[in-house]
Amino acid sequence: KVAENGTIDIPFIGPVNVAGLTESQAADTIRSSSVQRQIFMRPAVSVTFSKKYMHQVTVAGAVAKPGKYEIRASASTLATAILAAGGLTEKASERITVHSPGGSTSGNRSSGVAQNAILQAGHDSGSRGSSEASPESGPRITQVSLLSPETSQTASRQNLPDGTVITVQEQPARYVTVMGLTGNRSIEMPYDRELRLLDALAQAGGPRYSPWIANKLKVVRPHPQTGEAVAIRLYLGEAQRNRAANIPLAAGDVLSVEETALTFTISTIGQLLGVGRSALTAGALP
Repeated sequence: KVAENGTIDIPFIGPVNVAGLTESQAADTIRSSSVQRQIFMRPAVSVTFSKKYMHQVTVAGAVAKPGKYEIRASASTLATAILAAGGLTEKASERITVHSPGGSTSGNRSSGVAQNAILQAGHDSGSRGSSEASPESGPRITQVSLLSPETSQTASRQNLPDGTVITVQEQPARYVTVMGLTGNRSIEMPYDRELRLLDALAQAGGPRYSPWIANKLKVVRPHPQTGEAVAIRLYLGEAQRNRAANIPLAAGDVLSVEETALTFTISTIGQLLGVGRSALTAGALP
């Protein structure tokens, strides 16, 4: 059995360090150790794995297959765990929370140093700036950002202890509002593609009139720096003919199909005709 410090105790030979070695490399190391310690002269050594030490890691949130996975202890990394869960979904944000259990880090050769290395890309709730941690320290909550340049290195190299829970945060929902001479709706923006002006109109039920009757559009957008509302004037017919005019919408946009003199006249006539029909119906004989 391989001990927590990476050694195995061989009869007559004593402890031999095999941490990080393959089966053939471990056999060579044992053979060399027995000769150096003058136990055997030309020993034949064979090493095979009877059972690999596994870590149980739970992956939740915006991954394809959330659940609990058994991962080989020597490969128990953030990247391996996310791949085991099928990878990130389109709703995944750049934020990942890693809950590491307290107590002994059995099977994790890098122990405290590895624990803090994975935190270099985020925030460690337990390290308090120290580069060393006790194996008996309490639970840790780590915030990791996929946008950090250090994350790709720490995610693929540093071991996570048995019982770690990884949560991939979802992106917050984003909406645009469509109103005016169309159906009034709040439309959720997709994560994997742009939502363009005509797409939003179609999801709201389409414009009530053709472009030659109601051609004016307005997009009210918050300024990214000041937050002040900025109006963007557009034309429906131009958006239908020219892709450049069919602009992509941003979260928080308010798209409106504007009233015109012609649409106002049509609406007024329709209301008058409706009132006239109601009066005739009310005065008709049974």
